[in-house]
Amino acid sequence: MKTGTITNLQPAGGYDGQNGHINTFRMTIQFPDGMVTGEIGTKSQNYPANVGDSISVDVSQTQYGVRFKKVNPQYAQQDAQQGQQNNTNGKKDNKSFAMAYAKDLVVADKIRLGDMVGWATVMEDWMGGRAQIPQPQQPPQQNFDPPNELDSEVPF
Repeated sequence: MKTGTITNLQPAGGYDGQNGHINTFRMTIQFPDGMVTGEIGTKSQNYPANVGDSISVDVSQTQYGVRFKKVNPQYAQQDAQQGQQNNTNGKKDNKSFAMAYAKDLVVADKIRLGDMVGWATVMEDWMGGRAQIPQPQQPPQQNFDPPNELDSEVPF
């Protein structure tokens, strides 16, 4: 988001979008780091700002040229706060991913079923930057060679 002062504003036509007709305006904004000219859209017949007004916009380069998207600073602050809240939801995503991966390790016979939750916790900590993952140990091989009763009766 950049904030600047509108130095030029002219109608530039419009188009029919999925949300109805959008009127476009050619706008030049003086930002602290230089002047930028681009296009901005609104549903209003006249743009709801004037030359000399301060405006906050997101600036993007598209195949059609520079586009401005007006940002209400109040909403931008709310979006930033929601972004911080979404980062806490990432912990849930890490936990789900870690549990699914640990389950896959059990299915692949890389870890034992009883170790799945422990491994998931270690992986979740690792994804959160809180720990390193040790290498999984192979489950012990279980060889079942039943004793041959005939072997004990051989006389020699």
